[in-house]
Parts: sequence; structure tokens; C-alpha cells
Amino acid sequence: MDQRLSITQGLLRSPPAWALLILLVGITLFPVCCAEMVWSGSETLPLVFVVIDGTTHNPIAGARVQLNKYETPPERTYVTDQNGTIRFTQRFQVAGRSSLFRETRGVHYGIWELNVEADGYESLKVPLNTLTEDHRFHDHGSTPPPILIRLAKQFCFIYHRPHKIIIS
Repeated sequence: MDQRLSITQGLLRSPPAWALLILLVGITLFPVCCAEMVWSGSETLPLVFVVIDGTTHNPIAGARVQLNKYETPPERTYVTDQNGTIRFTQRFQVAGRSSLFRETRGVHYGIWELNVEADGYESLKVPLNTLTEDHRFHDHGSTPPPILIRLAKQFCFIYHRPHKIIIS
């Protein structure tokens, strides 16, 4: 028993053995630590829109919101409540990378277009990806924040043509 202990102690004390042990552990752990998986798929995400008057910042009840893919008719029209809010879920394409040290995720909002209309206001048509650039729309496990939509009042120009008065 003493002889085995002294052989082990001798191996652990010799510099080449330590170097070999560190090298073996490093070679074993390197693929595990540095391995990265690239993935893609789809995920259903909650979206919240708040539609407000661009000047007064008051909510606009009854605004109609449509989310559709470019160049296709809208699948559904949502109507805001008295707080100017609508909530719904939508399926989006997602992709990312996963490893021991980091995890990333990106949501592809690029093919979606938002159409918002309300009586007495200018309509708004905007790509959804311009409203979802904040990292909270893409971080894994985070709930996207509400998207604030400001609508401008619709102006009605009245052209009044004065009558000519002719005195003779």
C-alpha cells in the first residue's frame, strides 16, 4: 500500500505528468465548453398595442388594428378597448445560438405589416420590424413590451369660394 501511494505521489509531483493531466482535461472539456448549436423554428408570442392620440396622448378606443404579411389581405382585425389597448398572440419565425456560455434568440418580424385606422385620424401602415427593434422583443424568455402607436388627427380642409358681388 505504501508503494502505490509513493508512485501516485511521485507522478503528481513530476511536472510532465501535471502537464499531461491538464492537457487531457482541456482536450476533454474543450468541445463541451465551446460547442454551439444553431437553431431555428417558430414561437407564439404575445403582442400588446396601445393606440393613442399623437397630440393629447389620450387612448383611442375603437381603433382597428390589422397585422398581416406583406402583400396579403389581413387575417383578422382587432379593435382597441376603452384604454386604446389590444392584446393577442401571433406565431413568428425565431432563430438563435445556444452554448454553455451564451444563448441568443432573434424573432423575425420582417414579413409582417401593421395597419392601424381610427375614425377622425390618419391611418398608419408600417412594417412591424421598425417597431420591434428593442432587445426585449428578441431576448429569450422575456415578454415583449407594449407597442405604442401614435395617430395624427385627420384634417379636413374646406375650400370656401367667396361670392362675387357686382354693383352696377
